[in-house]
Amino acid sequence: MINVIVTLIMVVSIYLVGGIISDLISSFIVIPGNLIGMGILYILLSLKIVTVDYIKTAGDYLLKHMSLFFIPFGVSILLYFELIKDEIIAISVITLVSTAFSMWLAAKVVDKFVGRSK
Repeated sequence: MINVIVTLIMVVSIYLVGGIISDLISSFIVIPGNLIGMGILYILLSLKIVTVDYIKTAGDYLLKHMSLFFIPFGVSILLYFELIKDEIIAISVITLVSTAFSMWLAAKVVDKFVGRSK
């Protein structure tokens, strides 16, 4: 459990560094801090400063408890249902189409890059 906590602290720290960098460069280019943080993590993994096995422990833990992250979303839908009920069909269609497109695009990218390494 200590390994999971230390790894989570490291991942959150990388995220916070990405946020700080985003704030520093926001006057001339706007890039979300979480994207910068993912880029930093990618660089650390590519340079073998951080190993996949080290990140895997926390990733597996977060995936195991992922359903907890959807609770605030579900509660907010119930709280604000009166505001969104007129647009619920449009919201549902947009959500389904964007999810399907994201999954398709991710599959194409993985297929392109993993297919080359075989």
